[in-house]
Amino acid sequence: MEQSEGFKIHGQEQKVLCLCQAIYRLKQAALTWWKELLASMRKIGFEHSQSNAGIFIHKASNGDIIVTMIYVNDSSFMGNNATLVKEKKKAFMGIWECHDLGELNEFLGIIIRHSGCKIILDQKVYLTKVLDRFSMTNAITANTLLPHGYTSIAHTGNNPTLWTSTKL
Repeated sequence: MEQSEGFKIHGQEQKVLCLCQAIYRLKQAALTWWKELLASMRKIGFEHSQSNAGIFIHKASNGDIIVTMIYVNDSSFMGNNATLVKEKKKAFMGIWECHDLGELNEFLGIIIRHSGCKIILDQKVYLTKVLDRFSMTNAITANTLLPHGYTSIAHTGNNPTLWTSTKL
């Protein structure tokens, strides 16, 4: 490592600064950020999922569950208890500098719409970009069928899940 341009000290060019925290674009930055995120999520009662490092789960003693998805600078809080979701989101925002974007309408390029008890996920904008990129906008379409024997199961819950998001 060399001294940064504009911060060189004449006669001490061989010396470098000791970093007290990670700087973006350094190899260690992502791991340092992850460790800080993990510690802060544990502090407010979340454990990370073993299957996906960006998913954190809080299980309350009364059975309520809050799930949080975090990817780079986007996060989403959802659960079956709106008051608890707001409480955990507020605790998260007290630790991290972020903005409350209210009800979730988009996450990682996926458009999210609510229609009654239904949640509709739409990636039309992303797929259009992919088709444009590979010059397949005018390609012939084909139906994609569900697997043989697939039957949908009706949602029997009373309360729709509350989804909200934050921007770091």
